[in-house]
Amino acid sequence: MKIAVANIEDRIVHRLIYEYLVPIFDKTFIFDVWSCRKNKGLTAAIERVQKLFRGHKNFYCWRADIEKFFDNIDHQLLIKFLFRKIVCSNAQWLQKRLFTAII
Repeated sequence: MKIAVANIEDRIVHRLIYEYLVPIFDKTFIFDVWSCRKNKGLTAAIERVQKLFRGHKNFYCWRADIEKFFDNIDHQLLIKFLFRKIVCSNAQWLQKRLFTAII
């Protein structure tokens, strides 16, 4: 899969989808998931780890970024998972179109 910078129209669609999905899925994440979440990010994650290191003598931190995760996931299974939470038929249609375009 070739990775490229999205044009402005695609970036607007990406942002709208993100804004739609965040309220649905954000509450299902544990507190210490930091990527792509409101009021969280790299700086906040670093501050959290530093605080935990100061408060615990035997504290370990694991940073993970799963390479090529999206390329290797079963996209049909992902769509089924998403549609258990996404009940709007228009949003489902758009998600199917986007997945079909990138598979």
